[in-house]
Amino acid sequence: MQTQSSKKYLLILTLLFVILLQLNYQRVYSFIFINPEKKIGLGSNYGTQAPGSDYLLPEMVRIAGGSFKMGSEHGEADEQPVHLEEIKDFEIGRFEVTNAQWRSYCDAVGKNYPPNSKFSKNYFLENPNHPVVNVSWDEAQDYCRWLSQVGGKQYRLPTEAEWEYAASDSEVGRFNNNRGGASTAVVGSYDPNRYQLYDMLGNVWEWCQDNYTSSYSVKNQPERRPRKVLRGGSWGDPKILCTASNRIHFEPKYRYRFYGLRVAATP
Repeated sequence: MQTQSSKKYLLILTLLFVILLQLNYQRVYSFIFINPEKKIGLGSNYGTQAPGSDYLLPEMVRIAGGSFKMGSEHGEADEQPVHLEEIKDFEIGRFEVTNAQWRSYCDAVGKNYPPNSKFSKNYFLENPNHPVVNVSWDEAQDYCRWLSQVGGKQYRLPTEAEWEYAASDSEVGRFNNNRGGASTAVVGSYDPNRYQLYDMLGNVWEWCQDNYTSSYSVKNQPERRPRKVLRGGSWGDPKILCTASNRIHFEPKYRYRFYGLRVAATP
């Protein structure tokens, strides 16, 4: 009788553990296997403080200019033709803009927080070190203008060419099919590329400055309001979409739960 009770008790504990593991899968996995704070030795918000204030700014990395072949011969039509691009020196965020950094901006200017995503009722407030999502291109422009006022440099979104140049040797985060969890990953969770940039592929789609065109041979595609380009793929996409050359587009005024940003600056 006692053995049966012990087995029943053990079964209940096992079921409770499985339920808790499912509810907190991303957090448990990151803590046990990745633990990014320990891995890359950074503080809690992956940024720097603006001089003389409490504003939290993105950490920037300087990228030396050069030339590279932009596009892909094996990609979609809008990734072609492959062509040579000349890049000047620029700076780009080491990480995607986090919820904590976006909150610093919202609190400073009195802006409403982004709506919570379907994958988490309190995603924005409970996950300060995850990338901010549900941010439009228009809002990203406002954020860059504010950063420029408080951060002492001219912040902006990266151009498509800058973004692809910086991401050219990045590996996709997550697992083999890029569906490793029910949400984004903490920024800095996976190995950096040669420029020490993290999560360029497979965490959130990142807004770029450019208008979208259906091909690189089309310089100006007439539209009443041009759509804007996003790069990098997200945690919800298959690995085949998370390449350095892949492009998607969206209207600049709209938000989406898979869309975030990484800022750039002119040195």
